[in-house]
Amino acid sequence: MPKRLLPFVPSSLRVIAVASEPGRVTVLAVPRSAASCCPVCRRHSDRSNGSYERRLADLPWQGRSVSLRVRLRRLCCRNPVCPRRTFSQSLPDVAVPRARRSRRLQDVQRHLGLALGGAPAARLAHRLALPASPSTFLRMVRAGPAPIPRLPRIIAIDEWAWRRGRRYGTIIVDLERDAIAELLPDRDADTVADWLRRHPSVEIVARDRAEVYGEGVRQGAPGAVHVLDRWHVLRNLGEALQEAVTGQHSVIRSVARTFGDERAAALRAERNRLRPLYVGRPTQAGKARSPSGAPHRTPAPSRGRCFRRRPSPPSRSRPQDHRAMAV
Repeated sequence: MPKRLLPFVPSSLRVIAVASEPGRVTVLAVPRSAASCCPVCRRHSDRSNGSYERRLADLPWQGRSVSLRVRLRRLCCRNPVCPRRTFSQSLPDVAVPRARRSRRLQDVQRHLGLALGGAPAARLAHRLALPASPSTFLRMVRAGPAPIPRLPRIIAIDEWAWRRGRRYGTIIVDLERDAIAELLPDRDADTVADWLRRHPSVEIVARDRAEVYGEGVRQGAPGAVHVLDRWHVLRNLGEALQEAVTGQHSVIRSVARTFGDERAAALRAERNRLRPLYVGRPTQAGKARSPSGAPHRTPAPSRGRCFRRRPSPPSRSRPQDHRAMAV
């Protein structure tokens, strides 16, 4: 495999050879600089005392794992008073000392561990040609730098139960990050005020109507804006509405009855408007007359369906015996 197919090798390394296998690519490289700095006295030296090979796992290439075989030199320290006689070349931009993977591979695997956890990250990494065990992912997550917490600006304060009915504390939630900021051991105003004094960045506080939290916020953050959260707004609205209609049940029933009667009358009027009208068939000579000379009145149609009476079939009488009729 030509070396120009691997342009993503770290710039501090010079590629010597590339070996391709069905599931792996091995890159043999050496540092571009022949000198290095002593880790104790920080003095540069290029005096060789031998060499050794270091193997590092790197980012995959076209779905195949990449292994870096870096040949490093052992150098002698030129400082006569330095307690360190020999040291090896370092690769600060490639890998940390005593590591078995490159910095960029370790960074990708750590982000997978942060996003997915141990076992899910290991399954996905196997498909991405970044194999590692679940314990390795968790170890990299723990060894990485802790994220710098943002200062809370908008918080919510409410009570929560350490043990329901017996012991209660205070929970403080950062609404911008949607994460718990602190769990306080009790529901005292002084405890809330102390926490707010240690976090002067708080500008808006969402809370319920409990006066304990109101007093604590006024003491710890006098300039903060008090906001009632949505759940308590809806609850207060429901309580106010229930209190307003408690003594008006008779009026509500009469109004509901009136609206029901009006709706029923409107439905009856609409049904009568859509009812079909049935008219009798006129005769050829005009209006039919009765034997007495009075005009014949067509009976009003019935409310049910009108069906035409089918003519009765002719009777099948028994043929007479002509011989019996002859006299």
